[in-house]
Amino acid sequence: MFDVLEKMANNPKAGPEYLIKLVQEIRPGRFEKKDIAVKKFKSLVYTLEKNEQLKLGFKEYLQHTFNGKKLTPVITETGIIKDSGFIGTLFTRISHKILPDQPTEDSLEYLLSNAFYSSSDIEWVEAIDNKNWIALFEIVGFIPFSERPNNDQYIVQVLNAIQILALRITGMGVNQDLLRMVPIYDKMDSPFISLMKEIDLVLENLKDTGYDRSSENPDIRQIYVLMNQCVEYGDQIIKNREVYGISFKTTVKVSRLKEELNRLKITLDFIAIDKEGERFDQFITFFKQIIQINSTKNNLKYFLYYSTGLIAYQITQHSGTTGEKYITQSKKDYYKMLYSAAGGGVIVAFLCLFKVQLSYWDTSPFGQAFLYSMNYAMGFILIYLLGFTLATKQPAMTAATLAISIDPKTNKTGDYTVFAKLFSRLFRSQFIAFVGNVIMAFLVALGLCYLYFWYYGINPIQTYKAESLLIEQNPFLSLAVFHAAIAGFYLFLSGLISGFYINRNIHSRISYRLKKHPVLRVIMPKRILNWMGKIYDKNIGGVSGNFWFGVFLGSTGAVGAFLGLPLDIRHITFVSGNVALAFFGLEYQITVYDVLICLLGIGLVGFMNFLVSFTLSLLLAMRSRRIHIRELWPITQSVIQEFNANRIAFLFPPNEVDKTPFKEEKGSII
Repeated sequence: MFDVLEKMANNPKAGPEYLIKLVQEIRPGRFEKKDIAVKKFKSLVYTLEKNEQLKLGFKEYLQHTFNGKKLTPVITETGIIKDSGFIGTLFTRISHKILPDQPTEDSLEYLLSNAFYSSSDIEWVEAIDNKNWIALFEIVGFIPFSERPNNDQYIVQVLNAIQILALRITGMGVNQDLLRMVPIYDKMDSPFISLMKEIDLVLENLKDTGYDRSSENPDIRQIYVLMNQCVEYGDQIIKNREVYGISFKTTVKVSRLKEELNRLKITLDFIAIDKEGERFDQFITFFKQIIQINSTKNNLKYFLYYSTGLIAYQITQHSGTTGEKYITQSKKDYYKMLYSAAGGGVIVAFLCLFKVQLSYWDTSPFGQAFLYSMNYAMGFILIYLLGFTLATKQPAMTAATLAISIDPKTNKTGDYTVFAKLFSRLFRSQFIAFVGNVIMAFLVALGLCYLYFWYYGINPIQTYKAESLLIEQNPFLSLAVFHAAIAGFYLFLSGLISGFYINRNIHSRISYRLKKHPVLRVIMPKRILNWMGKIYDKNIGGVSGNFWFGVFLGSTGAVGAFLGLPLDIRHITFVSGNVALAFFGLEYQITVYDVLICLLGIGLVGFMNFLVSFTLSLLLAMRSRRIHIRELWPITQSVIQEFNANRIAFLFPPNEVDKTPFKEEKGSII
């Protein structure tokens, strides 16, 4: 560090590299504590105080380095999200993390980007006590901004930054994409326009060098009031996402609006004189805030956490609303689920037979994947439209409902008893759905084989195919459990897709646009268009989720073959149907061992389907409600306690109806 100070003293008109090198000398190493930086900084101050030559050289070097540097871009650009949408912003941050953006050397941004580039810089900067910073500023003769006149070159640059920020904020505040999510503001004076007018007034007055820049100035205090109203506007958009839906584009705009408002407040705090504060307090606070913003400007974690969190809440919320019907309460609901699952098993039996017949066709890998996908997709959509149930669909659709019971906003005590009771209700619902699906898929698949044999006189399942089907369900001779996990992931993904389409329908008002279509209104009666809109609203989530679930199941094998990977899917209901086809194809030339292995395979596949889809869905639901993953352990303990206390309730409904609530009260969740 002494060598760097000597070079500064000997070359006071050198470039910024010496200052960058000095920061690098102070910064603690990767495995060093921030106390090391504090000691080095104190050593720097002590050295400058004791060595007059180094002190004068250091002061002259800093004056030359900072003279004429542009301050405005540091305030208006550093760390602000660009209005390029979610994907554009994400890729920009990733690319800048790998290859940092380099501002021009005549700006302070260049110094910040090259001196304070590490995300941990703020930690050691914060660790340095204010009195040490003040000592350094006094050594170099720095005049704090609070003591500079209104026409000072740096004050003028800060005022320009305030005007730029105000213009941007006003533009975003009157953006129609955001305004339609808070229609109440259509009937009110816009706080953004008022903010712009107030800032213009203050900036005009500041041209007078005698104008009071104190934080007690009524005009400046009014700016703070209007900024708070603008912040409330952004918060209201987030609250209204349940009513109007939300998109990634909107989340980026809201994020940028909040960042711009926060930057305006930081800058106003910096420029407005606080007569009660210490001499350098405002500058040190601003200095640390700018370093924090700069060192974390390419941070992916916060951007993804905030943006995806809002979308995740919407998707899981809509999935949860759709999935409430999958959680049975009374015995009547329980047996209704059995009948519904039996209907699903009947359709799956047809799908199993159709898929085997399609496998005999001489088609390209793409053609086979397409046929398999359409077979699955059309079957799943039919199950949905007929009101039947496909086992393992429940976890992906109900995790959000269960997450309500552990939401910190509704569960302030940390008691997970309600969650455990709801989980037992979900588990027995899943169990009876398994039973209905598995039994009917097996029996109907056998019945279809008999009908096929009776009508055509040949066995519909060729021997080699039957042997293959039997091996595919064997957890010891195949990757059935792993493939079941893949199917569980697709179940989770289909639940997200369902919620996504519902959210998009609400946010983009697709059904409303359909009803008001200028051409359709001419050729169709109004009642027909209204009926179409209602049908779309009711079914878009279920149809889209089931369609893509079918595509995923039907194309995974082809994708795996293309990539040279052992990818495939196993679903408990299809495993049951395929076992029946295999038994018939082998003309029941099977052993007791084969039967037991098939039963084991069905059980393991069903368990893995449930485990993966439910776990992923619950984690996403927890993520959307800001519930930390560490809560999983006490949640699991609560479920285990409930199981030990009432094991039968996990398989069969109790005689008395469990009235544990699982719907959140209206308005209780923001």
